[in-house]
Amino acid sequence: MKKNNIIETVEQKIKQLQEARSADLAQIQNKLTEEESKAAKAEAAMYAASERLDAEKYADAEHDLRVARIAMRMYEQRLKQIDEKEMITEAESDAVIDGLLEYEKELADAFRAAIVSPFKKLEELAAEYAKAVEKTERTLSIWQTDIHANYSTRGTMSRIDPATGERTDRSEKPVPVHMLPYEGSPELVAVQKCLKEMKVLYAEN
Repeated sequence: MKKNNIIETVEQKIKQLQEARSADLAQIQNKLTEEESKAAKAEAAMYAASERLDAEKYADAEHDLRVARIAMRMYEQRLKQIDEKEMITEAESDAVIDGLLEYEKELADAFRAAIVSPFKKLEELAAEYAKAVEKTERTLSIWQTDIHANYSTRGTMSRIDPATGERTDRSEKPVPVHMLPYEGSPELVAVQKCLKEMKVLYAEN
């Protein structure tokens, strides 16, 4: 079974087996319906014969009813057999399942190989961005320390200026530009986490 068309092959096999079973079930169901009709006619004939006291017709109808009921039980049993019967052997089933599992492994290997280059590029972009952010933060720190302290909260806090009576976001005392250490955007954090998890996966394989 070629790997490049295993799904198509298995799907066709499924369709063939299902159609074969459906055809068998339909054929037996039709025969069962026919016997049910014969049984109903025989019962009606028995009733009519009893009204006429025609023992011969009654016996004939009773015989037909018995034959129809036997046939009905036979077809019902056959329906059950078809419904419960395995369509293929366990060994054949195992071979198909093993083939599909092997195909999934090949897909995983191909996917793993295909994403190596994009992830390396993403790792480079993340490292470049993180380095630029680190340099910017270092420059901000030097500026605030050596050149001019920062008083603006840039909207993160506000107060009423007693001199003007107006609300302002300027702090009375110097405040850091970032209240918490800034290491980059949420996207960088997410990418770094993803890259870390991917390295673990690659290490395991």
